[in-house]
Amino acid sequence: MTLPDLVFLLSALATAGTLVRGIYLLARRRGAQAVRVARRWAVGAAAYFAILVIVSFTQPQRVVMVGAENCADDWCITVDSVTYADTIGGERAAGRWLIVHARVSSHMRARRQSEPDAYGYLIDAAGTVIQQSERGQRSLERTGRAGNPLGAFVEPDGAFAGNLVFDVHREAGRVGFVKERRSRFPGTIIIDDGTSLFHKRTIVPIDVNGIP
Repeated sequence: MTLPDLVFLLSALATAGTLVRGIYLLARRRGAQAVRVARRWAVGAAAYFAILVIVSFTQPQRVVMVGAENCADDWCITVDSVTYADTIGGERAAGRWLIVHARVSSHMRARRQSEPDAYGYLIDAAGTVIQQSERGQRSLERTGRAGNPLGAFVEPDGAFAGNLVFDVHREAGRVGFVKERRSRFPGTIIIDDGTSLFHKRTIVPIDVNGIP
């Protein structure tokens, strides 16, 4: 458990304790005390979220190069390589198919694990998000080259391959691959978490200038 995780856990316990204390005081008709308890909690909560926002804005964006692991605790994803194709299984791209060859691995030895809501997208220099191409992904699956989805279970100390397809324009320039979670709670309110409020997302840079 990291220090931010511990701080979040202690804050959650303090919030639960404050709620129980407040209900008890109200039940005993001690409203003034309940208000003081609520005010102390509000001051602490404001300080917590101020730290969260400051850390999110001041932390530089983390860049992970192709071939390097990007880990969340014991769950890791690695972009091993990137390839291009005009067609996949007979399906032609509007621009050019960009296939991200990813590897999901686990450093947990006790049991298998998954990040069931994990997915990936590309983001260009202008901040435009390029989502996975459903048409391209289905074609890759039909050819038997898709591998496992990112949210599949990975065995203890094991790994699996998964390939993600994007339709990019030849003049797209430099893009970044981002691994994201559809459900961001509780990460959104954990200080320095990769998905915390206003936190810059970790990217894997991909240069698509001069796509062959």
